[in-house]
Amino acid sequence: MEFVRVTFPEVRGVQVDGAPQGTTGQIIGVQRGHHDFDLGVPPDYVPPTVHALVAKTTQTEPMVIAFALALAAAAPSGAPVGMVAPSRAAKPPRKARRKAKGKKAGKSAASKKTKKPAPKKRVATKSRKAVRSSKGKK
Repeated sequence: MEFVRVTFPEVRGVQVDGAPQGTTGQIIGVQRGHHDFDLGVPPDYVPPTVHALVAKTTQTEPMVIAFALALAAAAPSGAPVGMVAPSRAAKPPRKARRKAKGKKAGKSAASKKTKKPAPKKRVATKSRKAVRSSKGKK
């Protein structure tokens, strides 16, 4: 099970793949995969539909799908219709976040201080020659 939260300035019903699933602002559980999200009628929002791949989410970190009020009602005739706020994309997978976390901006691998390993201690052992000669003395 995956989780999404649909945002919109007003409380509206949320439709997932054409079926009502909840309201804006609440966390909605969906199956992993591709889904179409919209807010039904009246169509006073942009974008009209959001098609998204829902994967690798949790209840504490749901995918956020943002809708905004269409400016058509407030804008004079002939004015372009657009979004009030851009959609917020889902977080990248954990593996990608871990890679990015290791790469700090402005620091190169050479500038990082690394601890040198301690040199290996040599253990006193008999040489092969000494071992062979000791075998013959018995």
